[in-house]
Amino acid sequence: MFLMDIMISLILMILLI
Repeated sequence: MFLMDIMISLILMILLI
């Protein structure tokens, strides 16, 4: 899915910060 991919990317970025 496209939306799921974006959500996962956002979560990963937040976790990295």
